Amino acid sequence: MESAAVRILRALEHTPVTAAGVNFGYKLESVSSDDLSWFQKPLTREFADQGCLAKANEYVWTLDYEGVILNVGCRVAADNATFKFNFHKDTPTAVLAAEHIEGKVLSYRDKSRSIMTEVFGLNMEEGS
Repeated sequence: MESAAVRILRALEHTPVTAAGVNFGYKLESVSSDDLSWFQKPLTREFADQGCLAKANEYVWTLDYEGVILNVGCRVAADNATFKFNFHKDTPTAVLAAEHIEGKVLSYRDKSRSIMTEVFGLNMEEGS
């Protein structure tokens, strides 16, 4: 996938491009509350006081990672959790977009897995 995207961007070097991103997503089924003990549910009581029951909670972080914007999203529902990672860079040309992607997909994947393990405390098994 990486090489195909780079080839296409280089072939279309005169095509207007404003940004490039590499995305990864993880969905955890049957998540226990112990797995997500780090996840605070802000305002849950206040919403309940208003007669509203939270069905899911979402967090979004925008981070700087080695000069790239890393957007991390986390959605936690009653029995599952979804995590999305977007390694984003503004790129005024297709050639710069190709440079942002080339040779970096695996390292970005590894960084997303590291964050899943080290920040969120979730074990990322090989093959997931």
